[in-house]
Amino acid sequence: MRVLITGATGCVAQYLTRELLAQTDWHLVLLSRDAARIPVPDGAAGRVTAASGRLHEPDSYGAALQGIDAAALVATAWGGPLAYATTVAGNARLADLLIAGGCRHVVYFSSASVLGRQGELNPVAARLGTDYIRTKYQLVEAMEPKADRARISGIFPTVVMGGQTGDDPMPLSELAKLLLKIRPWHWLIARVTAEGRFNVTHAADIAATVRRLIEGAGARAGGGAERHILGLPPARAGDMIAEVLAAAGRRHRPWLRLTPRNAGAVIRAFRLPITPWDRWCMENPDQGYDMAIGPDAFGAPVAMPNLTAGLRMIGYR
Repeated sequence: MRVLITGATGCVAQYLTRELLAQTDWHLVLLSRDAARIPVPDGAAGRVTAASGRLHEPDSYGAALQGIDAAALVATAWGGPLAYATTVAGNARLADLLIAGGCRHVVYFSSASVLGRQGELNPVAARLGTDYIRTKYQLVEAMEPKADRARISGIFPTVVMGGQTGDDPMPLSELAKLLLKIRPWHWLIARVTAEGRFNVTHAADIAATVRRLIEGAGARAGGGAERHILGLPPARAGDMIAEVLAAAGRRHRPWLRLTPRNAGAVIRAFRLPITPWDRWCMENPDQGYDMAIGPDAFGAPVAMPNLTAGLRMIGYR
């Protein structure tokens, strides 16, 4: 099989590249804005084709799109003037080009934040979402109608942990960067707890799930659209704070409980910037998905069974 991966220099795409090279004999076509920056694991050069192009102009990838059997559309735009052109129009056009060339399975990456608790699209995300959230919502609307021509698998990660230090480094996810950045503030965080529930997933577990989905699609004829919310079982925000502190050798002794009401007072007092989406999430603190799954749902091992395991991977202390 020839499998295409976009956003090849990013955290999740690098984990996916490593997973597919280690667990399959597939040839990978890796796309990025600059092919020279795509990391190719040692010994894998003969199984990898790297190509440059711009996702908001998918035709720029040219011959790299030929002969693709399955594709993982990981690349995205976090915001800005090209957010829609990249995340929605670019991915939709790329999917059309791939399907027209014979691609049987397209896996696209959205976000669990655009879904309601039962896996339905949440219209609030389209109405109040940031550029990133709104375009991830629109991406679902753009991709699912293509299911009459190919299998369309939507990946909806919850909060993504990722990264590894030591002799075998891997790039950090945004959550990992944030957790490392707040270490000097552990003394203050230890005094605070919060309402709400959240799921966390690891980039390695996302990669293993995508591999299983691509492998399984070969045994299923025809098209169809499916949604997969990825994450560990939801945990309470206060318990997650305690887990982070414990990994750093600190005890959680909160005296302030953040609620939507007093959190709003703190934001006003310090004149902190807040978007309408931030406010909606603050007023709806239960962001947990009981239906979230991991690679074990497809018979693959779980790399991060709990948040502490992910913290150890990045050397958290």
